[in-house]
Amino acid sequence: MNAEEASPRSSAAKSAWRLSSTLLALALVPVAGVAAALALVFGTGDSWPDGPTALLPETSNDARSATWCPETVVGALITGAGRGDFESGPGLILRMNHAIYVERDADAARSVFAQGAAVASPAETRSALAALPAGVQHCVRISPLVGDRFAVSVEERYPSGRNQLWDTVVSIGRQSDGRLLITAVTPAGGDG
Repeated sequence: MNAEEASPRSSAAKSAWRLSSTLLALALVPVAGVAAALALVFGTGDSWPDGPTALLPETSNDARSATWCPETVVGALITGAGRGDFESGPGLILRMNHAIYVERDADAARSVFAQGAAVASPAETRSALAALPAGVQHCVRISPLVGDRFAVSVEERYPSGRNQLWDTVVSIGRQSDGRLLITAVTPAGGDG
């Protein structure tokens, strides 16, 4: 093979290499953009600033949920997918949902229920949790109703791209030992 025959091949190889390098660089641009956005959101490691959002329980470390379902308080509407707590109605609701969708722990989910609560049985809770495919994300929206009741919408986002919305009314009550627990979960539009 002489130099003239090798030249077109070298030129074609160089063109292919330049094209693949350019495509790789273009593919990395969105990754770098997402990394920069995450660094802006999570870079300092600080919790929510003082103000209404300080009412939100600790947030989940799942970056996908944080970008899809940011922790917010707008007026009386609370939105998020955080860990929740045992200190308030919204905290209990978030705690129950975090246990179901993130921890996938039926006992932890049921730990927010009062004895005799009007909720699914332990077997039904375990069955529902077992039926949830891995990778399902959730977003909880909580609005206060009259008394110790809350309108709750839970949106599930499946890995397939399908979304499912569950609307319920959650009732909260202070127990004789002073603990605040969920006393009922009923479908929205029901007797709640």
